[in-house]
Amino acid sequence: MIKKLLSKLSLKRSVENNAQQNIINSAMQELSDNQRLSDAEKAFINAVYEKVQLADIDTDYQALAQNSPSDNIEFWYELSVALMTLPYFPKLDVRDNGRLQTANVILTKIIGHSYKVAPFWANKIAVLDYLITGYTELQQETKKEQYINEILTATSQAQIYFPNEQWFDDKRQEVLQKFGSVPQ
Repeated sequence: MIKKLLSKLSLKRSVENNAQQNIINSAMQELSDNQRLSDAEKAFINAVYEKVQLADIDTDYQALAQNSPSDNIEFWYELSVALMTLPYFPKLDVRDNGRLQTANVILTKIIGHSYKVAPFWANKIAVLDYLITGYTELQQETKKEQYINEILTATSQAQIYFPNEQWFDDKRQEVLQKFGSVPQ
């Protein structure tokens, strides 16, 4: 199932996100090697993944997540990966109860419990990047600025926890170069 998720994960800007993809691949491989998900957890993630692939915008992903069968951190991480996967026809779902907002909430909670795991931070930063892109396309400047500030905060924190992980510094520099200074 994890390999299936990985094979479907297509990042919108593949050149810019190559290092990000490597971190995600590494994390997914670690999880697949040590996976301890129940059949119910796997079925739930697969059902969510199928909705994501259909670009289902009628689903309230936050409510769906609240009805999840588990409090297993590996389950929640894999659920966030399924939610942030781009559908076959890439569409960024930035609704308040959409898949990207839900993935962001999940990753924020996971990081609150296990902040020293680099792939958690990398995925959070990737989700924030998708949200920025979505709000830029919708020309919603206030929301875009909110997530620019959030990604700058996340990359700064990740740099503290993972000083030898160059990707976090590169991502922060990319955001600063692209958007410059953002009002707080």
